[in-house]
Amino acid sequence: MSYTPNIEKIKHSIFDNNLAFEPFLDLVEIGFFSIDLSAKKVWFDQHVSMIFSIDYSTHLLINDWLENLEENQKNSILETIAIIQENEKDLSLKITHDSVPFLMYFKPIKLGEKIKLINGFITSSNSEDKLSILTNMTHEIRTPVNAIKGYSELLQETELNSEQKNYLLNIQNTSKHLSKIVNDILDYSKLESGKMQIEKNPFKIDKLLDEVHSMLKEQTKQKQLYLDVMNVDCPKTVIGDAYRIRQILVNFVSNAAKFTEIGGISLTCNIDHAISDHQLMVNFKVKDTGIGINPKDQIRVFKAFDQANASTTRLYGGTGLGLNISMKIAHLMKGDIRLESKTNEGSTFILSVPLEYNPVTQNTELNSDKNPRSGSKILLVEDNPLNQKLSERILSNLGMKVTIASNGLHATNLEKEKHFDMIFMDIHMPIMDGYEATRIIRKHNPKILIIAMSSDALYDEKNELDALGFNDSIEKPVDPQSLLRMLIKWIPE
Repeated sequence: MSYTPNIEKIKHSIFDNNLAFEPFLDLVEIGFFSIDLSAKKVWFDQHVSMIFSIDYSTHLLINDWLENLEENQKNSILETIAIIQENEKDLSLKITHDSVPFLMYFKPIKLGEKIKLINGFITSSNSEDKLSILTNMTHEIRTPVNAIKGYSELLQETELNSEQKNYLLNIQNTSKHLSKIVNDILDYSKLESGKMQIEKNPFKIDKLLDEVHSMLKEQTKQKQLYLDVMNVDCPKTVIGDAYRIRQILVNFVSNAAKFTEIGGISLTCNIDHAISDHQLMVNFKVKDTGIGINPKDQIRVFKAFDQANASTTRLYGGTGLGLNISMKIAHLMKGDIRLESKTNEGSTFILSVPLEYNPVTQNTELNSDKNPRSGSKILLVEDNPLNQKLSERILSNLGMKVTIASNGLHATNLEKEKHFDMIFMDIHMPIMDGYEATRIIRKHNPKILIIAMSSDALYDEKNELDALGFNDSIEKPVDPQSLLRMLIKWIPE
Protein backbone atom coordinates (compact mmCIF):
# COMPACT_ATOMS: atom_id res chain seq x y z
CA MET A 1 0.00 0.00 0.00
CA SER A 2 1.53 3.34 -1.08
CA TYR A 3 2.10 5.95 1.63
CA THR A 4 1.45 9.54 0.60
CA PRO A 5 2.84 11.89 3.25
CA ASN A 6 1.89 15.49 3.82
CA ILE A 7 3.01 18.13 6.30
CA GLU A 8 -0.17 18.19 8.37
CA LYS A 9 -0.27 14.38 8.65
CA ILE A 10 3.35 14.29 9.85
CA LYS A 11 2.83 17.20 12.28
CA HIS A 12 -0.21 15.43 13.68
CA SER A 13 1.73 12.20 14.23
CA ILE A 14 4.58 14.02 16.01
CA PHE A 15 2.72 16.57 18.09
CA ASP A 16 -0.71 14.89 18.26
CA ASN A 17 -2.17 18.12 16.90
CA ASN A 18 -1.78 19.80 20.30
CA LEU A 19 -2.64 23.47 19.85
CA ALA A 20 -0.26 24.55 22.60
CA PHE A 21 2.75 23.85 20.36
CA GLU A 22 1.53 25.66 17.25
CA PRO A 23 2.70 29.20 18.20
CA PHE A 24 6.31 27.98 18.53
CA LEU A 25 6.59 26.24 15.13
CA ASP A 26 6.96 29.60 13.41
CA LEU A 27 9.63 30.73 15.85
CA VAL A 28 12.00 27.77 15.30
CA GLU A 29 12.81 26.68 11.73
CA ILE A 30 11.61 23.10 11.45
CA GLY A 31 11.69 20.80 8.44
CA PHE A 32 9.68 17.58 8.35
CA PHE A 33 10.52 14.15 6.95
CA SER A 34 8.96 10.70 6.75
CA ILE A 35 10.69 7.31 6.33
CA ASP A 36 8.70 4.46 4.77
CA LEU A 37 10.44 1.35 6.16
CA SER A 38 8.53 -1.07 3.92
CA ALA A 39 9.38 0.72 0.68
CA LYS A 40 12.81 1.81 2.01
CA LYS A 41 12.09 5.33 0.88
CA VAL A 42 12.26 8.72 2.54
CA TRP A 43 10.25 11.88 1.92
CA PHE A 44 11.50 15.38 2.78
CA ASP A 45 9.75 18.72 2.73
CA GLN A 46 11.50 21.61 0.96
CA HIS A 47 13.30 22.80 4.10
CA VAL A 48 14.96 19.41 4.74
CA SER A 49 15.71 18.99 1.03
CA MET A 50 17.66 22.25 1.13
CA ILE A 51 19.59 21.14 4.24
CA PHE A 52 20.80 17.95 2.54
CA SER A 53 21.25 19.65 -0.88
CA ILE A 54 18.84 17.21 -2.52
CA ASP A 55 16.34 18.07 -5.24
CA TYR A 56 12.87 18.34 -3.75
CA SER A 57 11.26 14.95 -4.40
CA THR A 58 8.16 13.09 -3.23
CA HIS A 59 10.09 9.87 -2.57
CA LEU A 60 13.80 9.08 -2.41
CA LEU A 61 15.52 5.78 -1.67
CA ILE A 62 17.00 5.80 1.85
CA ASN A 63 20.37 4.62 0.51
CA ASP A 64 20.46 7.42 -2.08
CA TRP A 65 19.99 9.94 0.72
CA LEU A 66 22.55 8.38 3.06
CA GLU A 67 25.31 8.08 0.46
CA ASN A 68 25.57 11.87 0.40
CA LEU A 69 26.41 11.94 4.13
CA GLU A 70 29.68 11.32 5.94
CA GLU A 71 30.22 7.71 7.04
CA ASN A 72 29.79 8.39 10.78
CA GLN A 73 26.57 10.38 10.19
CA LYS A 74 25.22 7.62 7.94
CA ASN A 75 25.97 4.95 10.56
CA SER A 76 24.39 7.04 13.34
CA ILE A 77 21.14 7.42 11.40
CA LEU A 78 21.00 3.70 10.51
CA GLU A 79 21.65 2.75 14.17
CA THR A 80 18.92 5.13 15.33
CA ILE A 81 16.40 3.65 12.89
CA ALA A 82 17.32 0.12 14.05
CA ILE A 83 16.89 1.06 17.74
CA ILE A 84 13.52 2.67 17.03
CA GLN A 85 12.30 -0.47 15.25
CA GLU A 86 13.40 -2.64 18.17
CA ASN A 87 12.31 -0.49 21.12
CA GLU A 88 9.39 1.44 19.58
CA LYS A 89 10.51 4.66 21.29
CA ASP A 90 10.95 8.25 20.16
CA LEU A 91 14.60 9.20 19.69
CA SER A 92 16.61 12.29 18.80
CA LEU A 93 20.01 12.48 17.13
CA LYS A 94 22.54 15.28 16.70
CA ILE A 95 24.27 15.36 13.32
CA THR A 96 26.54 17.78 11.47
CA HIS A 97 26.14 18.46 7.74
CA ASP A 98 28.34 20.94 5.87
CA SER A 99 29.77 22.04 9.24
CA VAL A 100 26.27 23.01 10.47
CA PRO A 101 24.91 21.21 13.58
CA PHE A 102 21.37 19.83 13.36
CA LEU A 103 18.99 17.96 15.63
CA MET A 104 16.85 15.17 14.13
CA TYR A 105 13.79 13.91 16.00
CA PHE A 106 12.32 10.49 15.09
CA LYS A 107 8.87 9.17 16.05
CA PRO A 108 7.82 5.59 15.18
CA ILE A 109 4.37 5.06 13.65
CA LYS A 110 2.66 1.68 13.89
CA LEU A 111 0.45 0.41 11.09
CA GLY A 112 -1.12 -2.74 12.46
CA GLU A 113 1.28 -4.62 14.73
CA LYS A 114 4.56 -3.38 13.23
CA ILE A 115 6.34 -0.06 12.88
CA LYS A 116 6.05 0.82 9.20
CA LEU A 117 6.82 4.55 9.29
CA ILE A 118 9.13 6.93 11.10
CA ASN A 119 8.01 10.54 11.00
CA GLY A 120 10.14 13.35 12.30
CA PHE A 121 11.56 16.81 12.03
CA ILE A 122 14.99 18.39 11.74
CA THR A 123 16.08 21.76 13.05
CA SER A 124 19.35 23.61 13.30
CA SER A 125 21.02 23.32 16.70
CA ASN A 126 21.52 27.06 16.35
CA SER A 127 17.81 27.23 17.12
CA GLU A 128 19.04 27.47 20.71
CA ASP A 129 19.40 31.17 19.90
CA LYS A 130 15.72 31.24 19.01
CA LEU A 131 14.95 29.28 22.15
CA SER A 132 16.71 32.09 24.01
CA ILE A 133 14.52 34.61 22.17
CA LEU A 134 11.45 32.60 23.21
CA THR A 135 12.69 32.62 26.80
CA ASN A 136 13.17 36.39 26.78
CA MET A 137 9.72 36.85 25.22
CA THR A 138 8.09 34.80 27.95
CA HIS A 139 9.98 36.80 30.57
CA GLU A 140 8.59 39.97 29.02
CA ILE A 141 5.15 38.48 29.66
CA ARG A 142 6.09 37.19 33.09
CA THR A 143 7.29 40.55 34.43
CA PRO A 144 3.98 42.45 34.09
CA VAL A 145 2.02 39.36 35.21
CA ASN A 146 4.15 39.22 38.36
CA ALA A 147 3.50 42.92 38.92
CA ILE A 148 -0.25 42.26 38.66
CA LYS A 149 0.07 39.48 41.24
CA GLY A 150 2.18 41.62 43.56
CA TYR A 151 -0.10 44.65 43.49
CA SER A 152 -3.16 42.41 43.85
CA GLU A 153 -1.69 41.09 47.10
CA LEU A 154 -1.05 44.62 48.31
CA LEU A 155 -4.58 45.65 47.29
CA GLN A 156 -5.97 42.70 49.25
CA GLU A 157 -4.55 44.27 52.41
CA THR A 158 -6.76 47.35 51.94
CA GLU A 159 -10.44 47.70 52.81
CA LEU A 160 -12.64 46.35 50.02
CA ASN A 161 -16.37 45.72 49.62
CA SER A 162 -17.66 42.27 48.58
CA GLU A 163 -17.93 43.15 44.88
CA GLN A 164 -14.37 44.48 44.79
CA LYS A 165 -13.10 41.36 46.58
CA ASN A 166 -14.74 39.20 43.93
CA TYR A 167 -13.11 41.22 41.12
CA LEU A 168 -9.75 40.97 42.88
CA LEU A 169 -10.11 37.19 43.25
CA ASN A 170 -10.73 36.87 39.49
CA ILE A 171 -7.65 38.98 38.75
CA GLN A 172 -5.51 36.84 41.05
CA ASN A 173 -6.76 33.54 39.59
CA THR A 174 -6.18 34.75 36.03
CA SER A 175 -2.65 35.98 36.79
CA LYS A 176 -1.82 32.67 38.50
CA HIS A 177 -2.99 30.80 35.41
CA LEU A 178 -0.88 33.00 33.12
CA SER A 179 2.14 32.60 35.40
CA LYS A 180 1.78 28.82 35.32
CA ILE A 181 1.80 28.78 31.51
CA VAL A 182 4.83 31.08 31.26
CA ASN A 183 6.73 29.22 34.00
CA ASP A 184 6.14 25.91 32.21
CA ILE A 185 7.64 27.31 29.01
CA LEU A 186 10.64 28.73 30.91
CA ASP A 187 11.32 25.45 32.73
CA TYR A 188 10.94 23.51 29.48
CA SER A 189 13.52 25.85 27.88
CA LYS A 190 15.92 25.28 30.77
CA LEU A 191 15.57 21.51 30.56
CA GLU A 192 15.91 21.38 26.78
CA SER A 193 19.09 23.48 26.90
CA GLY A 194 20.57 21.45 29.77
CA LYS A 195 20.78 24.55 31.98
CA MET A 196 18.61 23.44 34.89
CA GLN A 197 20.69 22.87 38.02
CA ILE A 198 19.70 20.53 40.87
CA GLU A 199 20.74 21.77 44.30
CA LYS A 200 21.44 19.88 47.53
CA ASN A 201 20.48 21.72 50.70
CA PRO A 202 19.05 20.60 54.06
CA PHE A 203 15.29 20.95 54.44
CA LYS A 204 12.42 19.71 56.62
CA ILE A 205 10.07 17.28 54.93
CA ASP A 206 7.14 18.31 57.17
CA LYS A 207 7.67 21.95 56.25
CA LEU A 208 7.76 21.05 52.55
CA LEU A 209 4.46 19.15 52.84
CA ASP A 210 2.88 22.06 54.77
CA GLU A 211 3.95 24.47 52.00
CA VAL A 212 2.32 22.32 49.33
CA HIS A 213 -0.85 22.14 51.45
CA SER A 214 -0.89 25.93 51.95
CA MET A 215 -0.41 26.61 48.24
CA LEU A 216 -3.24 24.30 47.12
CA LYS A 217 -5.75 24.39 49.97
CA GLU A 218 -7.73 27.25 48.42
CA GLN A 219 -8.02 25.47 45.08
CA THR A 220 -9.36 22.32 46.76
CA LYS A 221 -11.57 24.29 49.14
CA GLN A 222 -13.33 26.03 46.24
CA LYS A 223 -14.30 22.61 44.82
CA GLN A 224 -15.22 21.25 48.29
CA LEU A 225 -12.50 18.58 48.09
CA TYR A 226 -10.48 17.29 51.01
CA LEU A 227 -6.67 17.64 50.94
CA ASP A 228 -4.92 15.33 53.42
CA VAL A 229 -1.16 15.53 53.98
CA MET A 230 0.74 12.89 55.95
CA ASN A 231 4.38 12.02 56.71
CA VAL A 232 4.37 8.28 57.48
CA ASP A 233 7.95 7.45 58.38
CA CYS A 234 10.27 9.94 56.69
CA PRO A 235 13.11 11.57 58.68
CA LYS A 236 12.68 15.13 59.93
CA THR A 237 15.51 16.65 57.90
CA VAL A 238 17.03 15.54 54.61
CA ILE A 239 19.33 16.95 51.93
CA GLY A 240 18.04 17.51 48.42
CA ASP A 241 16.37 20.08 46.17
CA ALA A 242 13.27 21.10 48.14
CA TYR A 243 12.28 23.70 45.52
CA ARG A 244 12.11 21.17 42.68
CA ILE A 245 10.39 18.49 44.79
CA ARG A 246 7.79 21.05 45.85
CA GLN A 247 7.34 22.08 42.20
CA ILE A 248 6.57 18.49 41.19
CA LEU A 249 4.19 17.92 44.11
CA VAL A 250 2.33 21.18 43.43
CA ASN A 251 1.90 20.06 39.84
CA PHE A 252 0.58 16.65 40.98
CA VAL A 253 -1.88 18.11 43.51
CA SER A 254 -3.00 20.90 41.19
CA ASN A 255 -3.72 18.38 38.41
CA ALA A 256 -5.53 16.12 40.88
CA ALA A 257 -7.76 19.00 41.98
CA LYS A 258 -8.41 19.95 38.37
CA PHE A 259 -9.63 16.47 37.43
CA THR A 260 -11.50 15.63 40.65
CA GLU A 261 -15.09 16.68 41.33
CA ILE A 262 -16.06 14.48 44.31
CA GLY A 263 -13.91 13.28 47.20
CA GLY A 264 -10.43 14.68 47.38
CA ILE A 265 -6.67 14.23 47.36
CA SER A 266 -4.10 12.73 49.73
CA LEU A 267 -0.39 13.54 49.75
CA THR A 268 1.74 10.98 51.59
CA CYS A 269 5.48 10.75 52.20
CA ASN A 270 7.05 7.39 53.05
CA ILE A 271 10.39 5.59 52.79
CA ASP A 272 10.59 3.18 49.86
CA HIS A 273 13.93 1.65 50.86
CA ALA A 274 17.36 2.50 52.26
CA ILE A 275 20.01 3.02 49.58
CA SER A 276 22.87 3.28 52.10
CA ASP A 277 23.49 4.31 55.71
CA HIS A 278 23.07 7.96 54.70
CA GLN A 279 20.69 7.82 51.74
CA LEU A 280 17.03 6.87 51.39
CA MET A 281 14.70 6.42 48.44
CA VAL A 282 11.68 8.49 49.48
CA ASN A 283 8.22 8.25 47.91
CA PHE A 284 5.90 11.26 47.63
CA LYS A 285 2.49 9.86 46.68
CA VAL A 286 -0.44 11.98 45.45
CA LYS A 287 -3.71 10.04 45.19
CA ASP A 288 -7.04 11.45 43.99
CA THR A 289 -10.62 10.23 43.51
CA GLY A 290 -10.94 11.88 40.10
CA ILE A 291 -11.76 10.83 36.56
CA GLY A 292 -8.68 8.62 36.17
CA ILE A 293 -6.67 7.98 33.02
CA ASN A 294 -7.29 5.30 30.41
CA PRO A 295 -4.37 2.76 30.40
CA LYS A 296 -3.57 3.43 26.73
CA ASP A 297 -3.29 7.17 27.45
CA GLN A 298 -1.08 6.92 30.55
CA ILE A 299 2.25 7.15 28.67
CA ARG A 300 1.04 10.16 26.67
CA VAL A 301 0.50 12.39 29.72
CA PHE A 302 4.28 12.57 30.28
CA LYS A 303 5.02 13.77 26.74
CA ALA A 304 5.67 17.44 26.00
CA PHE A 305 2.70 19.49 24.74
CA ASP A 306 0.43 16.48 25.18
CA GLN A 307 -2.48 15.48 27.39
CA ALA A 308 -4.65 12.40 27.66
CA ASN A 309 -6.85 13.58 24.79
CA ALA A 310 -7.42 16.69 22.71
CA SER A 311 -10.51 17.73 24.65
CA THR A 312 -8.48 17.97 27.88
CA THR A 313 -6.83 21.20 26.76
CA ARG A 314 -10.17 22.73 25.84
CA LEU A 315 -11.92 21.63 29.04
CA TYR A 316 -9.18 22.27 31.60
CA GLY A 317 -6.56 24.46 29.91
CA GLY A 318 -2.81 24.22 30.43
CA THR A 319 0.20 23.70 28.20
CA GLY A 320 0.54 19.95 28.48
CA LEU A 321 4.07 20.54 29.79
CA GLY A 322 3.70 20.06 33.55
CA LEU A 323 4.12 16.29 33.78
CA ASN A 324 6.83 16.22 31.11
CA ILE A 325 8.78 18.82 33.10
CA SER A 326 8.17 16.91 36.34
CA MET A 327 9.49 13.67 34.84
CA LYS A 328 12.64 15.35 33.51
CA ILE A 329 13.31 17.05 36.86
CA ALA A 330 12.80 13.73 38.67
CA HIS A 331 15.38 12.12 36.38
CA LEU A 332 17.81 15.00 37.03
CA MET A 333 17.45 14.22 40.74
CA LYS A 334 18.21 10.53 39.96
CA GLY A 335 14.59 9.68 40.74
CA ASP A 336 11.51 8.64 38.78
CA ILE A 337 7.74 9.08 38.54
CA ARG A 338 5.17 6.28 38.39
CA LEU A 339 1.50 6.48 37.53
CA GLU A 340 -1.25 4.14 38.72
CA SER A 341 -4.73 4.91 37.43
CA LYS A 342 -8.08 3.46 36.45
CA THR A 343 -10.80 5.26 34.52
CA ASN A 344 -13.42 6.75 36.87
CA GLU A 345 -11.55 5.43 39.93
CA GLY A 346 -8.85 8.07 40.33
CA SER A 347 -5.09 8.37 39.79
CA THR A 348 -1.96 8.03 41.91
CA PHE A 349 1.27 9.80 40.94
CA ILE A 350 4.37 8.68 42.84
CA LEU A 351 7.61 10.66 42.88
CA SER A 352 10.51 8.49 44.06
CA VAL A 353 13.65 10.49 44.78
CA PRO A 354 16.91 9.69 46.64
CA LEU A 355 17.54 12.00 49.61
CA GLU A 356 20.54 12.15 51.92
CA TYR A 357 20.14 12.19 55.69
CA ASN A 358 22.15 11.83 58.88
CA PRO A 359 20.50 9.54 61.47
CA VAL A 360 22.64 11.04 64.26
CA THR A 361 21.28 14.56 63.79
CA GLN A 362 17.61 13.79 63.14
CA ASN A 363 16.54 15.42 66.42
CA THR A 364 18.33 18.63 65.54
CA GLU A 365 15.88 21.10 64.07
CA LEU A 366 16.89 23.28 61.16
CA ASN A 367 16.95 26.91 62.16
CA SER A 368 14.14 28.27 60.02
CA ASP A 369 13.47 31.24 62.28
CA LYS A 370 16.39 33.34 61.07
CA ASN A 371 15.77 36.89 59.93
CA PRO A 372 17.79 39.29 57.81
CA ARG A 373 19.68 42.06 59.58
CA SER A 374 17.14 44.84 60.07
CA GLY A 375 18.10 48.25 58.75
CA SER A 376 20.55 46.89 56.16
CA LYS A 377 21.20 49.29 53.29
CA ILE A 378 20.17 47.84 49.94
CA LEU A 379 20.88 49.26 46.48
CA LEU A 380 18.17 48.02 44.10
CA VAL A 381 19.29 48.38 40.46
CA GLU A 382 16.23 47.94 38.25
CA ASP A 383 15.00 49.81 35.17
CA ASN A 384 11.34 48.72 35.20
CA PRO A 385 9.25 51.20 37.27
CA LEU A 386 6.68 48.57 38.31
CA ASN A 387 9.39 46.18 39.48
CA GLN A 388 11.15 49.05 41.28
CA LYS A 389 8.07 49.89 43.35
CA LEU A 390 7.14 46.27 44.06
CA SER A 391 10.65 45.17 45.10
CA GLU A 392 11.13 48.33 47.15
CA ARG A 393 7.87 47.65 49.01
CA ILE A 394 8.85 44.02 49.72
CA LEU A 395 12.36 44.94 50.91
CA SER A 396 11.03 47.79 53.05
CA ASN A 397 8.49 45.44 54.66
CA LEU A 398 11.43 43.17 55.52
CA GLY A 399 13.08 46.03 57.39
CA MET A 400 15.58 47.06 54.71
CA LYS A 401 16.57 50.63 53.78
CA VAL A 402 16.29 50.78 50.00
CA THR A 403 17.91 53.08 47.44
CA ILE A 404 16.89 52.69 43.78
CA ALA A 405 19.11 53.03 40.69
CA SER A 406 17.41 52.89 37.28
CA ASN A 407 20.46 51.66 35.32
CA GLY A 408 24.04 50.45 35.76
CA LEU A 409 25.64 53.86 35.36
CA HIS A 410 23.37 55.34 38.03
CA ALA A 411 24.28 52.38 40.29
CA THR A 412 28.05 52.87 39.92
CA ASN A 413 27.73 56.55 40.83
CA LEU A 414 25.55 55.85 43.89
CA GLU A 415 27.87 53.08 45.08
CA LYS A 416 30.83 55.51 45.06
CA GLU A 417 28.89 58.07 47.08
CA LYS A 418 27.21 55.84 49.70
CA HIS A 419 27.77 52.66 51.70
CA PHE A 420 25.54 49.66 50.91
CA ASP A 421 25.38 46.22 52.54
CA MET A 422 24.05 44.53 49.42
CA ILE A 423 23.28 45.30 45.78
CA PHE A 424 20.49 43.59 43.82
CA MET A 425 21.69 44.07 40.24
CA ASP A 426 19.42 43.58 37.23
CA ILE A 427 21.31 42.10 34.27
CA HIS A 428 19.62 43.69 31.26
CA MET A 429 19.22 47.47 31.45
CA PRO A 430 19.60 50.47 29.12
CA ILE A 431 22.60 52.84 29.21
CA MET A 432 24.73 50.36 31.18
CA ASP A 433 23.86 46.72 31.89
CA GLY A 434 24.46 44.79 35.11
CA TYR A 435 27.59 43.03 33.84
CA GLU A 436 29.47 46.25 33.10
CA ALA A 437 28.24 47.94 36.29
CA THR A 438 29.43 44.99 38.40
CA ARG A 439 32.82 44.99 36.67
CA ILE A 440 33.28 48.69 37.47
CA ILE A 441 32.14 48.34 41.10
CA ARG A 442 34.42 45.34 41.68
CA LYS A 443 37.50 47.39 40.70
CA HIS A 444 37.36 49.48 43.85
CA ASN A 445 35.03 47.42 46.09
CA PRO A 446 35.80 43.68 45.85
CA LYS A 447 33.86 42.77 49.03
CA ILE A 448 30.44 44.35 48.43
CA LEU A 449 27.66 41.72 48.08
CA ILE A 450 26.20 41.82 44.54
CA ILE A 451 23.24 39.59 43.67
CA ALA A 452 22.41 39.18 39.98
CA MET A 453 18.74 39.49 39.08
CA SER A 454 18.45 37.50 35.87
CA SER A 455 15.34 37.28 33.73
CA ASP A 456 17.08 34.80 31.42
CA ALA A 457 16.13 31.28 32.45
CA LEU A 458 18.94 29.88 30.26
CA TYR A 459 21.58 31.82 32.16
CA ASP A 460 22.01 29.57 35.14
CA GLU A 461 25.74 28.81 35.41
CA LYS A 462 26.93 29.73 38.90
CA ASN A 463 30.62 29.51 37.99
CA GLU A 464 30.10 32.01 35.17
CA LEU A 465 28.33 34.39 37.56
CA ASP A 466 31.22 34.04 40.01
CA ALA A 467 33.70 34.89 37.27
CA LEU A 468 31.69 38.01 36.40
CA GLY A 469 31.85 39.22 40.01
CA PHE A 470 28.44 38.23 41.37
CA ASN A 471 28.08 36.57 44.77
CA ASP A 472 24.77 34.89 43.92
CA SER A 473 21.77 35.11 41.60
CA ILE A 474 18.01 35.40 41.92
CA GLU A 475 15.59 34.74 39.09
CA LYS A 476 13.27 37.50 37.95
CA PRO A 477 10.53 38.38 38.52
CA VAL A 478 11.45 38.24 42.18
CA ASP A 479 8.95 37.34 44.89
CA PRO A 480 8.91 38.00 48.67
CA GLN A 481 10.12 34.51 49.63
CA SER A 482 13.08 34.46 47.24
CA LEU A 483 14.16 37.94 48.39
CA LEU A 484 13.84 36.90 52.03
CA ARG A 485 15.91 33.74 51.45
CA MET A 486 18.66 35.75 49.77
CA LEU A 487 18.77 38.33 52.57
CA ILE A 488 18.90 35.63 55.29
CA LYS A 489 21.65 33.79 53.38
CA TRP A 490 23.97 36.79 52.97
CA ILE A 491 23.05 39.30 55.71
CA PRO A 492 21.51 37.30 58.57
CA GLU A 493 20.56 38.90 61.85
